[in-house]
Amino acid sequence: MKILTTMTAACIAAAIATASMTAAAQGMLIPKKQSIPALAIESHRVTVKIRDGVAKTTVDQVFRNDCGQQLEATYIFPLPQDASVSDFALWIGGKKQKGEILEKDEARKIYEGIVAKLKDPGLLEYMGSNLFKARIYPVPANGTQKVQIAFTQKLGYHNNMYKYVYPLKTSGPSASTLKDFTFTGKIKSQVPIKTVYSPTHELEVQVEGGNRATVGFEKDKALLDRDLVLYYTVSDDRIGMNLIAHRVDDDDGTFMLLLAPGNDLPSEEIVGKQVTFVVDTSGSMSGEKMQRAKKALKYCLKHLGSDDLFNVIRFSSTTEPFFDTLVSASSKNVDDALERIEDINPLGGTAIEPALRAALKQKTESGVPHFILFITDGMPTVGETDPQKIVDLATKLNGGKNSLFGFGVGDDVNVNFLDKLATQNRGSTEYARTGGDLEMALSMMYAKIAYPALTDVTLEIDGVKTREVFPQEMPDLFYGGQVVVVGRYTGGGKAKIMLSGKMGGKDRTVKYKVKRGR
Repeated sequence: MKILTTMTAACIAAAIATASMTAAAQGMLIPKKQSIPALAIESHRVTVKIRDGVAKTTVDQVFRNDCGQQLEATYIFPLPQDASVSDFALWIGGKKQKGEILEKDEARKIYEGIVAKLKDPGLLEYMGSNLFKARIYPVPANGTQKVQIAFTQKLGYHNNMYKYVYPLKTSGPSASTLKDFTFTGKIKSQVPIKTVYSPTHELEVQVEGGNRATVGFEKDKALLDRDLVLYYTVSDDRIGMNLIAHRVDDDDGTFMLLLAPGNDLPSEEIVGKQVTFVVDTSGSMSGEKMQRAKKALKYCLKHLGSDDLFNVIRFSSTTEPFFDTLVSASSKNVDDALERIEDINPLGGTAIEPALRAALKQKTESGVPHFILFITDGMPTVGETDPQKIVDLATKLNGGKNSLFGFGVGDDVNVNFLDKLATQNRGSTEYARTGGDLEMALSMMYAKIAYPALTDVTLEIDGVKTREVFPQEMPDLFYGGQVVVVGRYTGGGKAKIMLSGKMGGKDRTVKYKVKRGR
């Protein structure tokens, strides 16, 4: 009995821990009774539909209850970052019943009332920003329980390449299916598809007519020990702006605006930049984490341009800048920094707030963009340890002047913290998991800051009324990158979109005219 209890506690701990991981675990069904371990996964089937860089993933899982009693259980599904749940359902008596998506407190109150009346609930609750759970009762004795969850997300994009990740790996023991793990993907693109491939799984790939592709994978008794990663590339012949709008009858419409500066880098528009690398060298970064952090730092330094300025700030319990101020990316300065990186040993605690403060307080050149690249696992242990307070302090000190990017390394990364820190400071994040494709992660990360195309960006839309536009503060645009803007609108007809910012140190406004019926 003690062994079973320990197993259950470990399963629950592993499931909750995945909320702070870059890629979450597969869904788990955990009995309320602690003496019973997490239920076995009979089958795990995934269907993803990708259209122009937006993916809708539907997951069907069947769990087996080999106990001779019906159970009350909790279904936990840690979502990928930037994903939102669009549907949830479970099967009771062979019939599909939709679960109701509610806020945590409301769901709990209703759930307790239903259980008291011995009805069958399937209420999905919010637990943090990317972890969801559904309480399910009854799970039939010596039977199966089917659960379905669907979520939507925007895919990562870099140099005509989209990246989709279906999370499976956990930091604990990997689960296996009693029957099959099946993955089916369908891709549609207005821009012709060039290649589709996976570095993690042997996918069957079929490209149809240039604008559609189908991929498939199936394995019996599959070990779910690796995230399924899918890349697809599109043609270079793409426009700088693409608008996708949808409206039904007289309801408000929704729109998605894709902004991509392209890959051609006119020499007169390539400008120098200022980059501060803030690297975590605390004890929690030991082993492969530190090796990956060093490799990331070396990669970035070797790719700096001759017109760039840079600094490196190493931190653990203390903060140590390599240089007193930002210095030119000369061969000597870069070589000096590379030598010091070799001597780094992961020791001490993790004092994040002073390190960010040191980076943000540096004297920078006016009119030249300053990017801060934060390389860490995001686990503060010294000084201020509340991640939200660190985010608030950094955002206030920054005042929108600098763009802050996060590069998380390892499996136990505080993703919520790094994502908030970046999105509230005009940046974004990239993650390199243990055993993952480090070269691709490095390439995608550095491309986010390598060649600024338009900085200090503002967006105006005239001709229609817009609301709920996200992101509220426009990030910088980079050659080879893409910015996605979504929102709602009313009205129809002609509209004018104006994108303004600084290009090559000079003010620049790009205007687009679009026509939207109804």
